[in-house]
Amino acid sequence: MTTITTTPTACINGTAILGAAAALAVLWLLAGPLGSIGAASDVSFESSADADAQPMDEAGPAVPLAHRPAVHPAAATEGPVAAALDAAAAEHGVDRSLVRAVAWVESSFRATVRSDAGAVGIMQLMPATVVHAEELVGHDLDPLDVQDNVRGGAAYLAHLLDRADGDVAHALAAYHQGWAGVMRDGVSSTSAGYVDRVMDLHQQLEGHRSGAWA
Repeated sequence: MTTITTTPTACINGTAILGAAAALAVLWLLAGPLGSIGAASDVSFESSADADAQPMDEAGPAVPLAHRPAVHPAAATEGPVAAALDAAAAEHGVDRSLVRAVAWVESSFRATVRSDAGAVGIMQLMPATVVHAEELVGHDLDPLDVQDNVRGGAAYLAHLLDRADGDVAHALAAYHQGWAGVMRDGVSSTSAGYVDRVMDLHQQLEGHRSGAWA
C-alpha cells in the first residue's frame, strides 16, 4: 500500500483549488434566466447564420451576448436609453416594455457593444437589418448612434410582429434567428431560450410598470 504524505505545498495548492471552485460556484449561482448583464464580454455564443449574405428581410440581430445574471427590472426602466427606447416604441406602435426587454437582453443598454457576428449597439442590429430598417423608417440610420439604433430596432421588431400576426414569441424568435431561419428550420433551442428570457423580463417590466412607473 502506498502512503501519500501531504506537504505544506500540497495544502496550499489544495486551498487554492478549493478557492477557485468556490469562486466558480458563486459565478454559477449568479447565472439567471436573463443571462449575464453588465459583466458580460462582448462575445456572442452564436450568431445569426450568414445574416450579411441573406436578403435584408431574412436577417436578424446576433444572438445576445453570453449568459448574464438576473437583474431587478427597475434597472431597465430608468435613464436616457430607456427614454429613447420609449420614444422609438411609441413611434412604431410597439409595447415599450417589450422593446426595453429586447434591448436589455441584447446589450444591457450598452451602445458600444459589438458582437463577433457584426451586430452593433443597444438593439444589436446586423448590417442587413440596418438596411431593412432604413427602408422601414424612410431614411438612413447610423447603428452606432443611440437614437438611430433604437429606432431601427423598434421598427424592425414592429415589422416582425406584423408579419407574425401579433405572435410575440414568433416575432422575438425571428428577431433573434432571422425570419427565414425560423421559417426554414423552426425555432432553434438557442432562440427558444432567448424568447424565454425576453418574455420573462417583459413580464417583470409590466409588473414593475403597474406599480412604479407609467
